[in-house]
Amino acid sequence: NCKSLTRIEIPSSVKSIGVKCFYNCYNLVHFEIPPLVESINNGTFERCVSLNEILIPSSVINIGENSFHDCKSLKEIKIPSSVFIIEKDAFYGCSSLTSVEIPSSVAIIGKYAFFGCSSLASIKIPSSVKIIRDFCFSSCTNLIQVDIPSSVEIIYESTFEKCESLLEAT
Repeated sequence: NCKSLTRIEIPSSVKSIGVKCFYNCYNLVHFEIPPLVESINNGTFERCVSLNEILIPSSVINIGENSFHDCKSLKEIKIPSSVFIIEKDAFYGCSSLTSVEIPSSVAIIGKYAFFGCSSLASIKIPSSVKIIRDFCFSSCTNLIQVDIPSSVEIIYESTFEKCESLLEAT
């Protein structure tokens, strides 16, 4: 709840950032995760509505639940190839998100992971993904195209619910 915080530099020696560490930091605009951090913990940047740039190092292997929930100014996200799971609600409500690069290391995309990312127009799911959980891309109202590889074994219920613009899923 540091409502005046706009930018912070964390020392490169930091190995962990606690759960909900920057929760509700409304004015935080930019953040660079230190190179030794392995997990973006649950709710770390939740409701940082002004966050428009996040730099994730290759040390990160997990994007936790609600990590970027309601980061409404976040426009693009490059997930490093070290990440193997995108947890539940990770990017829920990131309504300005237009670009997501999911690397070939990701095996599971969690429930509601990209729910309500209404500016997302296309998504390419890599062949490493085996499971796409419930409501994962629901309410992505501008989603037009989804590339789903044959390696995907399970697509749970309502994954593309309320994706009114969806024209092609191949």
